[in-house]
Amino acid sequence: MIQSIEIQNRQSHQNTRLELHPGVNLLIGRGTSGKSAILRAFRWALENPSGESQISHWIKRTTKGGKKVLDGESSVTITKPEGVLKRFRNPEANGYEIDNVTLKAIGTGVPEEVQAFFN
Repeated sequence: MIQSIEIQNRQSHQNTRLELHPGVNLLIGRGTSGKSAILRAFRWALENPSGESQISHWIKRTTKGGKKVLDGESSVTITKPEGVLKRFRNPEANGYEIDNVTLKAIGTGVPEEVQAFFN
């Protein structure tokens, strides 16, 4: 069972931590309050979709050539009794960290260790 999720610099979430409890957990809030962004954060960790569109604008900067580049880290950390998984993207790396072991995210593939974490 997932105990918590921490979201940093993803869409409207600069630094959000949610504690989850056994049974049903509800996300309730007004429109545009970030409920769907939480679900997309789970999806980013679980499925590794391509693109940077969900990374918050405040950790991107525009170069002299007009290109937007990352200038910080975007991450999702999921805690379970069995361990901790962190999905991250920063200027130097794009990958996963499971219990302090770093794995690269290549294309849209998900490392076997990540699949095992969620199963």
